[in-house]
Amino acid sequence: MLLEKNGDALATMLRSGRYVDRPSIYFVLNMKVKAPFQGYFHVHEPETVQIAGRVEFDVMSGIRLSTIGSFHQNDRLSGGEQRWDCIHGSATNGRLLTLLDCRGHEDTSIPGIPEGSFSSACMLVGHQHFDSSVPKIKSSAFRVTFLDEWLNRSGVSYESSRTEHGSFTATHKHQGAISLHTGSRLKVSIWHHTTTPMFGGHDVLRKFKEQAYLNVEYVELTTIEQAREDMIMLRDLFSLFMSTPIVVQDAVVYIEGEKEDEGRRFEIYFPLGYEYPSHEEHRGQYMVLPFDDIESSVGDMIGRWVDLYPSVKRGISFYHESYFSRTRHAFQKFTDYVFSYESTNRALHEMERFPTEEYASLRQQIMARLEPKYTDFMNGVLAYANEATLRQRLKASFIRTELSTVFNKKAMNLHIDRVVNARNNIVHYAEINNNENVSEENVIEYNMLLRLITVAELLLAIGVPQSDLLSRLKRNSNFGFLLSGQTLTTKVD
Repeated sequence: MLLEKNGDALATMLRSGRYVDRPSIYFVLNMKVKAPFQGYFHVHEPETVQIAGRVEFDVMSGIRLSTIGSFHQNDRLSGGEQRWDCIHGSATNGRLLTLLDCRGHEDTSIPGIPEGSFSSACMLVGHQHFDSSVPKIKSSAFRVTFLDEWLNRSGVSYESSRTEHGSFTATHKHQGAISLHTGSRLKVSIWHHTTTPMFGGHDVLRKFKEQAYLNVEYVELTTIEQAREDMIMLRDLFSLFMSTPIVVQDAVVYIEGEKEDEGRRFEIYFPLGYEYPSHEEHRGQYMVLPFDDIESSVGDMIGRWVDLYPSVKRGISFYHESYFSRTRHAFQKFTDYVFSYESTNRALHEMERFPTEEYASLRQQIMARLEPKYTDFMNGVLAYANEATLRQRLKASFIRTELSTVFNKKAMNLHIDRVVNARNNIVHYAEINNNENVSEENVIEYNMLLRLITVAELLLAIGVPQSDLLSRLKRNSNFGFLLSGQTLTTKVD
């Protein structure tokens, strides 16, 4: 039975397959372990030594295994850091555990039972994956923050038929996978996990729940490490679509097997390096590239990103870590944003002061005239002397992204000078708040400017038309502040 007041609005929403408003059908689960796992652990197959331990997971600090006992047959064997490709465990609640890429120490220097402490790069729950280097992963499924809002589609269609007594029957039909990208290595789609109430009494639709998941299906089996990196890769791409850093949530991976085989599915946990953002921090943020706007081109964008990502992932990681940090000083963030911009820009654009052949000839002439004692020194000086400076790269970015049309020439040059001078003073002299560079009053706005340039360059790289770039970025409340003519605290006429 459905109430009339919910039937009209929600039926329209579900028939269209799009969300106009999301009353109670959107909820978020984070990548969190509700309680520590306690059980027994071993490192060798077959099990020769099994010791008691406790695993805790924190999205910031990562995975930590505390043990009582020693993995060595002889407890006296110790000495320095220990490394294990895998540590396998069985928790007291029956779950199988695997900790990958582990390192730590065992304290065996004093009498008594040894104690150990190990960190892990990744934890699998529900499976014992004994060789992380062997390709076994067939597919993965995971969520990223705000995926439902970005997609703006329902996973089900809805139809109803009214009886003569005023009640009506509701029929829900799953729409199936929404294909995003098909490449030579992987396929990306979206699948809705839905929960339809069987016995809801009145107001059934209000209890209907669904969540959108990104599905990655591999053309050939891959390793757990590659599957994890691909999750982060897609997380970083969707952060560009939304122009705000986001996190991976509720991740699972699948190995080969029948659908009925529960053993083919297991959860994966890995540290993100920063805390989860609160929803309040993103009020007023708007999707710059929602699915509705890029449905026809999203496959090409993902393809470009897959090819580009290995060269830009380091710069992106600094961007995310700095954005989410609640403890770093604003000038620490400034340094990170400069690094993120420079790293990303070097990956995207080869910029030289002189043509390669011309510079090679010049360098050869210089080296030929040097005394031998100066050779090593000048080699170091000239190795990167032909690369564009930060100032040149910023100026090119302003022009390429059309930010030069937002600021007049005098203001653009002043802002570039301040960023360069502040970076140099911080790096070389540990000096900040100089009258000639970024100050305490405007460092937050310059951080926003560096974020804007970095995001703009990446959006151009994945195929956003230059003519559409700034109008898109204005939809983001933070970037819109800079692009609306309010610019920075210190204005230049």
